Amino acid sequence: MAACLLKSCRLALPRAQGFLCHERGLSSSSIISSTVCSFSRRQAIKAVLSNSACIYQKTKKLQRGMMSSRIMGRLYCSSSGVCWNCSAELSRSATSSGGPRVGALFCASCNMIQPLEDGLNSFQIMGKEEKFDMDVQDLTNSFRDLQRLLHPDKFSNKSEIEQSYSAAQSSAVNRAYKVLLKPLSRGLYLLELRGFSIEEGESNIDPVFLMEVMEINEQIADTDDLDTIRRMGKDNSVILNAHLDELQAAFNKADYSGARETLMRLKYYANIDDKVKEKLGTD
Repeated sequence: MAACLLKSCRLALPRAQGFLCHERGLSSSSIISSTVCSFSRRQAIKAVLSNSACIYQKTKKLQRGMMSSRIMGRLYCSSSGVCWNCSAELSRSATSSGGPRVGALFCASCNMIQPLEDGLNSFQIMGKEEKFDMDVQDLTNSFRDLQRLLHPDKFSNKSEIEQSYSAAQSSAVNRAYKVLLKPLSRGLYLLELRGFSIEEGESNIDPVFLMEVMEINEQIADTDDLDTIRRMGKDNSVILNAHLDELQAAFNKADYSGARETLMRLKYYANIDDKVKEKLGTD
């Protein structure tokens, strides 16, 4: 389509220019004697030029869009297992057992950054084992190590395609780190990987439990006494940690139905924890 538009543009512009040259070659008497005809022809010329310019702009925009689409498509097209730059075979090391991903990030032969592997989950992107129990400090260290390699600032003077790969890889690491950092989001994500999910707005929970949670939220909202809020926060932390232990035990036993039930309650206690921190002005 872009080629067709460009061809039309190239054909139209010479035609319009020819008309203008012909106009300039006319004598003064000829121009005066053919005012009406000349006006009509000039209007036609202006229309051709305007249409040609419009076609040209649309063509360039379409070509830029096609180029961008090709680049974005290549960001995830890594099924060939070879380097996009030198065609050397790549070492794909992102597995569910965890481990470093350097071999999947750069070509060992030419050291070029590679496209993001298609179908990786957050655990694989971070090079971590697919389990609920996680050393958060180790996760944070991995995040920093990966960003030192992948951050777009390191590729500001590189080619457009290298910058695109860097942005995609770095963004994927950011998203994966955010998912795995907090126990609630990590548990929900792992549950989904195991084929179980909690739909938004799902409320298959004991009404008595919901009433208790509602009362706690109202108490937090109605008081400005910081000591009272701290006490409520400590009480909630005890319950929250007990649910986290219960959740870990469920995942360890592959009891995903049990993990699902625990996560549904954990969401409410995590929300209380957020409100307490908001009241106290802490993170």
